Amino acid sequence: MTNLTDDETKELELLLIDQVSEKLRYSLFEFFCEFWEVIIPDELHLNWHIKFLCDELQKIAEGVINGDKTNDDLICNICPGTTKSTIISIILPAWIWTRKPDCVILCNTISDRNATEFSQKFRDIVTSDKYKLYFPEITIRHDSTAFMRIKNDSGGARRQYTTKSKITGDHGHIRIDDDPMAFQDARSDAESERCIDGYKAFSTREKKNAYVPYILFMQRLSAQDTCTYVFETKPTAKRIILPAWDNGKVYPPELKENYINGLLNPTHINKDFLDKKKLTLGDLQYMAEYGQDCETKDGYMYSVQKVKEIEKKGISIAVCDPSDSGDNFTATVFAYIHSNKCFIHDVIYTQSDSDTTIPINISKAKEHKPYAFHIEKDGLGNIYSKQVRAKYPLVQTFNAKGNKEDRIFSKANIVSKYFYFLEQSPNLEYENAVNHLTSFKRIGSNKFDDFEDVLTSLVQVLERNNLINFYG
Repeated sequence: MTNLTDDETKELELLLIDQVSEKLRYSLFEFFCEFWEVIIPDELHLNWHIKFLCDELQKIAEGVINGDKTNDDLICNICPGTTKSTIISIILPAWIWTRKPDCVILCNTISDRNATEFSQKFRDIVTSDKYKLYFPEITIRHDSTAFMRIKNDSGGARRQYTTKSKITGDHGHIRIDDDPMAFQDARSDAESERCIDGYKAFSTREKKNAYVPYILFMQRLSAQDTCTYVFETKPTAKRIILPAWDNGKVYPPELKENYINGLLNPTHINKDFLDKKKLTLGDLQYMAEYGQDCETKDGYMYSVQKVKEIEKKGISIAVCDPSDSGDNFTATVFAYIHSNKCFIHDVIYTQSDSDTTIPINISKAKEHKPYAFHIEKDGLGNIYSKQVRAKYPLVQTFNAKGNKEDRIFSKANIVSKYFYFLEQSPNLEYENAVNHLTSFKRIGSNKFDDFEDVLTSLVQVLERNNLINFYG
C-alpha cells in the first residue's frame, strides 16, 4: 500500500470534510444527528418521529432558502419529551444558515427560561469547532454578544422573543413558535387573550414581498389556546398531531402505523412513564399535554363521550342556531338517533356571515337528509330559516325559551350522558366545537356558548318529540 504524502493526506481530509459538509447542508435530519452531541450529553435515540419532523420542516425551509413557496405553514401538536424544541428552536435555525447565511430567523416561546436555553444552545452549535470545520464561511459577528440576538457576518440573525414581551421592530424570513402558551394560560381567559395578542404581534414580523412561513409546535391545551386561534386565521396550514398514545387524535391518520404497541415513543414515553405523569398532572392537564385532547374534568360543565365511528342509521336530525353578530358562532349539529343515544356526526361551527353559512347548511342538509332541520327563529333565525327552507323544505322553526345560561346548565348532564362524538374529528370546525365543549366552565364566564346552546336545543327537540328517553 502506497504511503500518502502530507499534502495528499491533507487533500484527502479536505475532500472528506467537503463530502460530510455537503451531506449535512442538504439534510436537516443528518445535521440533527451530527450536532446532537454538541448540545445534548445523552445518547441519541432516533425514534421514527424525529426524521419525520425533520423532513417536514425541511420542506418548509427549502421554500425560504430558494425564495419560493413550496407548501403551507405548519402547526404541530405534540407531547412533551419528544425533542421538538431541540429540532425547531435550535437545530433548524443553525441548519438554515448553512444554506442561507443571510436568513433572519425569528423564534418565540412562553418563558425567559426557555428563551435563554434555546438561544444558548443555538450559539453553542454555531460557535462549535465542528460547525466551523464544516461551514467555515459562517462567522459570528464580534459585537453579537446577546443570546437573544445572535448575528453572523453575512447579515443573518436568530432573534428570540417571549410571548408576553413586547414584539416589535424585527422582520424575519421565517417565524418559529415553540410552546407559546402554558397550560395555566390556556385555562384563563385573560392570560389566553394575552398570549394570543403576543401571537398577533409576532405574526406581523415578516419580510415584505417574501414568503415567510410560520411554524407552531405546542401541546393542545384548550379550546381557547393559541393553536385554536391560529387555525381560525390560517385554515390552510398543514397540521400534524402526535399524542403520546394512539387515542384517535393522531393526524394524518396514516401516522398511526408508526406507533409501536399504540405508543408514539415506547422507549422514552412508555406506559409506566405516562401513568406517573397522569398522577402528577391530573387528568385534565395530562390529557391536554400528552393526549392532545381537551378532555373535561372537575370544574368543567361537560364530560364528552367519544366513539371511533358513527353508523348512518336510525333517525337523522339537525338543529341550527344562527349567529346574530359576527362575534358569535353559527352552530349546526347533524345527528343520528338510535339505541337511545344521540350521535353527533357533523358540525358547522363558524363566525362567517349568513351569506356564507346558509349555502353550507343547505349543502349539509342535502347530504345528510335529516327528517327535520330545526332552526332557532329568534333574531336573524326567521329570515335564515326561510332561505334554507327554499332549498330544503323539511325545515322547522322553534323559539329558545328562558335564559340561555340556565338552559345550558339544566341540560348539560343529558349531553354528557346521552351524546356521543367522534374520536377522530372529520374536520376542523368539528374539532374546535368539541374542544370548546370540553373546556366550557361550570363556574365563571365563558366567552362563547353557541355550540353548547345548539346542543341544548337539540336536547329539547329530542324531548319534545320523544326521540330519546332521558329519564327512564
